Amino acid sequence: MALAQACRSERHSGANAAEDLRSQPLSYEVARQLFFILLGVATMEMPNRTETLGAGEAIDILPGAPHQMHNRSDNDLEFLVISQPPSHGDKVSLNPNSSDETK
Repeated sequence: MALAQACRSERHSGANAAEDLRSQPLSYEVARQLFFILLGVATMEMPNRTETLGAGEAIDILPGAPHQMHNRSDNDLEFLVISQPPSHGDKVSLNPNSSDETK
């Protein structure tokens, strides 16, 4: 049985350029995501906890779990995001003021 997955790599400059990697918390209805930090320090905020991750560390986000990643340092942040199944079209915006609930 073949597994369908999507993997992407992102690089974000220090806090002055983009503190919040996403403008708002979000979740995915079906996709489970693994964020693996390649370089720098990431802060992942979830409703009941906040995790700080350094290079070589990862966090698993289950489907339906609200989350938002931040780069709160002045250094670059590079990470991989692996989604299973692919997260395209599965995103749910958690901002009540947003007119676009899914992307």
